Amino acid sequence: MGDNSEFILTTHLRAGDGDFVATEAKTIRIGDLLVLNIKEQEYIRRVNRDYQISLPQISYSNKNPGDAVALCVKMIVSQKTGSHRPRFSYTNKAIDIGAFVPSQTHFSSPVFIIPRDNQKITIWYPARGCAQPITLNRYAQPNDLGELMGFYYGDGSTGCGIRSFRLTNEEPSILKHCLKICCSLGLQIGQFKAQIICSTPDTLEEDKKKECVDHWCSHLQLHDHQIVSVTKSQSKYETKGFGSLRLIIDNATLTEVMLGVLQGTLKRVLNPTRKEDIELLKGFVRGLLAAEGSVMRNHHNSLIGISISYDPHSEELLVYQRLLSNLGIKCCGVHSNQLIVRKFENMKKFYSLRGFGLHARRNQLFMEGLCAHRYFRALDLE
Repeated sequence: MGDNSEFILTTHLRAGDGDFVATEAKTIRIGDLLVLNIKEQEYIRRVNRDYQISLPQISYSNKNPGDAVALCVKMIVSQKTGSHRPRFSYTNKAIDIGAFVPSQTHFSSPVFIIPRDNQKITIWYPARGCAQPITLNRYAQPNDLGELMGFYYGDGSTGCGIRSFRLTNEEPSILKHCLKICCSLGLQIGQFKAQIICSTPDTLEEDKKKECVDHWCSHLQLHDHQIVSVTKSQSKYETKGFGSLRLIIDNATLTEVMLGVLQGTLKRVLNPTRKEDIELLKGFVRGLLAAEGSVMRNHHNSLIGISISYDPHSEELLVYQRLLSNLGIKCCGVHSNQLIVRKFENMKKFYSLRGFGLHARRNQLFMEGLCAHRYFRALDLE
């Protein structure tokens, strides 16, 4: 277990590769994880084989090799404790995020979990340049986690080479909802930066850029300085309104965690065995429809079906079919990279799980189309 008693460790600096190195063999063991407080900033370091600890040189700019320093050690966590992963479980109907944290990164670096007070965990992995740790709430509600992961699967950046957590859409309501869930996980709105992308054949004038910034800041409670760019896309499709917004947190550790949570969530929703798994599944489908779903209506504005876009070069089609099948929804076929679902009975099931509830504009189209359907009776939806 970790030692939570804070203490001062006095040692001497030696020149290292880009950082200072301190050596201390009396208090610590090889592989231990040290949580350090250096000038009111928290750092995590692993004790190397020769009992060396890498220290940020920028924090000791007035020091030289050989100088003595006093390190404030907030915690010592053993390698065994940091490597432990809890078994997946629902605790008071909440999911322990720690069960989904990967044991290593996509680049084979070990990932450690440091238990904190107040049901929080800090995740960190050693890397050249030292990856930034991320602290999250330990438990998440299945509905919330499912919705965020479903949207992340559809409209997030999930490639192995991505080193930042990204969510993109042109509908403010879904991005606002995702921000709310991220805050419930322990992230803060101030950690996000954002990019606005407009697809237009016209020149992107400064007045238009300002309109876009004002629009998104107003809807998502962002500050102007969080909008890092307003750019023109080369897409052949013109963006309506104020463009799309990409929310970004540049933290490689968080990205590894979110990719691990996504994979863990997919395993549960593709093979649900418990009632809570079904809630996770429903949330996942809501998030997915907010990202990739579309409402199909005829010239009478009556609902005739929904479609879900998929990447034909991936396994997405099989995943979508399995997810819907687990909810008792039968698919009708595919057309031009779209999975099509028809029949009024299926539409009633989408209604009951609030299928488009996270996307204000699509939800309005869905409800109007459903009410205009010839089989519609208000009694059917009670």
